[in-house]
Amino acid sequence: MSLFSFCPLYFKNDLYHVLTNKFSLTAELSLMLCALLAIAIPYVLGSLNFGIIISKLVFHDDIRNHGSGNAGSTNMLRTYGKGMAALTLAGDMLKGAFALLIGALVLNPMAGTTIDGVYVTNTPVDGIAIAALFVILGHIFPCFYRFKGGKGVATFAMVIL
Repeated sequence: MSLFSFCPLYFKNDLYHVLTNKFSLTAELSLMLCALLAIAIPYVLGSLNFGIIISKLVFHDDIRNHGSGNAGSTNMLRTYGKGMAALTLAGDMLKGAFALLIGALVLNPMAGTTIDGVYVTNTPVDGIAIAALFVILGHIFPCFYRFKGGKGVATFAMVIL
């Protein structure tokens, strides 16, 4: 039983089962490709810091030059107001939710195959848990900002929710 077996994200076939059954790849190769996708995509997604993106797009300034020097929603609230803080919070939370969806599409512990009319869940790795870890790590250590990111509170909160 998977740690996230209660998760409502259910897809009859995830990418692992599609690669294994329809494209006749070995289970090991399919697992390796899917695990790499479940790591890389959420990490890159987590590396997008919405505080920095919004401050540069809207105000042509870097939020890290103001207040506490952090790019989180609290510093956005102090510097640019409630609307920009809400956008930052929503962006950081949505990237966590989107990363979990990607993990479920790639390696879903609830997905499986039908063998002799019996549905069997046999995904060997939990892609949702992998995606959760790497979206948070991407937020804390973003590759786009010299591995100096935020605290990951909003992204972690969404992953927990």
